Amino acid sequence: MNDRTRRRIRTAIVAGAIMGGSIAAAVPAVAATATPSCRSTDLTISLGQVDAGAGQRYATLDFTNRGEDGCVLRNDLTGLTFTEPGPEGGARTIPATVTRASGSTDETVVIAPGSAGHLDLHWSVVTTPAVPDSLFFELPDDGGRGALPWHVAVGSEHRIDLGHLHL
Repeated sequence: MNDRTRRRIRTAIVAGAIMGGSIAAAVPAVAATATPSCRSTDLTISLGQVDAGAGQRYATLDFTNRGEDGCVLRNDLTGLTFTEPGPEGGARTIPATVTRASGSTDETVVIAPGSAGHLDLHWSVVTTPAVPDSLFFELPDDGGRGALPWHVAVGSEHRIDLGHLHL
């Protein structure tokens, strides 16, 4: 869908809403297509405020939509890995052990332009904590890898609990 078509659809929707009438006839058939999946190139990904208590850590992974249109984010991150400083100044990659909250894998949110979706995270630092440099993951339906700096202690098992996705 090109920018001109998007503008025409938005104009038709706004005009229909203002006039209180039906907009079904004013919107081209192309508008019936589903909202596209979020792509890593349209998102700014960051770690939210980290809360701590009794060796446990809680935060959100925040996905801010920098694109011009809304996009759908699914709670189905895969390929989670950390990088940590390795011997002789190199980095080593360590796969995360991932668990998911019950019922969370079917969750989706539509993130409007300029807005953010949040994925709840939980992890422990009870067992020999290490401080990774980065967290990498794959977004569903994107094919690209997301990455963000990670300078927070994680237990030696590198376990991350993925919770619920919300706006």
